[in-house]
Amino acid sequence: MPVFLYLRGPVTDLGLALVLAAPVLGHILPLFFRFRGGKGIAVTFGCLLGLLPQWRPVGALIVCFLFFSLILQVKPHYHRTLWTYVCATALLWSQPVPRPMQAGFLLMAAMVFLRLHWSREEKEKCEVKLLWMR
Repeated sequence: MPVFLYLRGPVTDLGLALVLAAPVLGHILPLFFRFRGGKGIAVTFGCLLGLLPQWRPVGALIVCFLFFSLILQVKPHYHRTLWTYVCATALLWSQPVPRPMQAGFLLMAAMVFLRLHWSREEKEKCEVKLLWMR
């Protein structure tokens, strides 16, 4: 919702990047839960949906997440999330997407990377399989 409302007013480059990244930061480090929040991928989808009709940012994240979930199955979810953000960031920087949106996505990806890196959960070994190879 903040992204949707922000886009209806005057847009500045840095302002849009920060408005995109703010909900992700609030989800990852919630003040009222002693800074123990989620991983940030769901709220990233929500923020990027606020950019519609500019579909490329959310489209890149969807395509990468589905690719690493269904075609090239990466497990556990920790590694799938990392691979998804790396791939989506590369896709966005190679597409004709406005720079503020690219910068906002880069901020979101950096926060998710740091959250996953600082996580206390046990990080299992990465396992990669093709869909048709059992």
